[in-house]
Amino acid sequence: MNAPPPAEHAAPRADSAADNVRTLLAAAPMAATGSMFAALAVSWLLRAQVAPARLAAWVLALALVHAARLALARHGRRHLRDETALAALRPALRASALAQGLCWAALPALLWPPSVSAQLFIGIVIASIGGSAMVELAADMLAAAAFIVPPTLALVVQYAQSPEPLLRAMSVLGVANTSYLLLASYRTHRMVSRVARQRAHATERALVDALTALPNRAGFRARLAEALARAQRHGRPLALAYLDLNDFKPVNDRHGHAAGDAVLCEVAQRWRDACRGGDVVARIGGDEFALLLADVAGIDDAAQALTRLRAALEAPCTLPGGGSARIGVTIGLAWARAEDDPDSLMQRADHAMYLGKQHKDDPRGWWESAA
Repeated sequence: MNAPPPAEHAAPRADSAADNVRTLLAAAPMAATGSMFAALAVSWLLRAQVAPARLAAWVLALALVHAARLALARHGRRHLRDETALAALRPALRASALAQGLCWAALPALLWPPSVSAQLFIGIVIASIGGSAMVELAADMLAAAAFIVPPTLALVVQYAQSPEPLLRAMSVLGVANTSYLLLASYRTHRMVSRVARQRAHATERALVDALTALPNRAGFRARLAEALARAQRHGRPLALAYLDLNDFKPVNDRHGHAAGDAVLCEVAQRWRDACRGGDVVARIGGDEFALLLADVAGIDDAAQALTRLRAALEAPCTLPGGGSARIGVTIGLAWARAEDDPDSLMQRADHAMYLGKQHKDDPRGWWESAA
């Protein structure tokens, strides 16, 4: 059934999530390279101050986290055009950002060296890693916070406990730097969300008929392509009906285009209300509509759906300024075949509808395309 126009921010939220994921996926290889290079440099510097086995275990843990993140990136690149699939990856990517942050937090928490110079070097590395991570994670504030807060917190605790005045001052600097990075991430996240909202609204305008708020031809074709792919994948029947309004032109000719527009809107609303859940009715153009019957059980099920549409037009349509007009409908029905694409199925339904105009005395009220 055609849902009412979506909530204002529902589609933008999905687009924003997908955009965030695309940013995270694109930066994953470079982030892994930079992080592992920094980890190896730190391990080499600390080799004389920290047990090598502990350093090796830390590097291995970080490598495994990045390997998992790269696997997610490979999976995500196969679904770059699927907004829903991309948005579903965001929790896993956030979890991987947290895992990276915890790995880096282990450096000051568990591998803290005794020399002041090495401690200062660790602070510089963590600050550098945090700054570079903003390039990858800034579009998603939660991912950014999950990465930067754990190592910074562990580092600040160590610096605050140091007897060295310089390191204690560095703890304050670490807090200030993290606050700045999180603020920058928040602003970037807002900008990405705003762009996603604008794009979603533009996309919606391109796929929805401005007069009736039903899907237009482009929007309907996109939904048909998805439903057809599902039906072919699972071996389920799918039917498409083309609907052409009868006696509509006289309404325009006698009462004007404003009256014609009112009739189209009333027809669209009646058919929207008459549709089954899961079905989609769309305005293809002019006075032509289309109905997608998804998961239809068979001809009897389709017949009931088409009968409801015909019955919805039994009452006259109200015209602006008073008066009414009776509108009929000619229906052509086509069943999806294994070799069909959206265009071939739409062509067969359209052909069946024109055949139906030549057989208006058919007691069923519609014409079915040849199998």
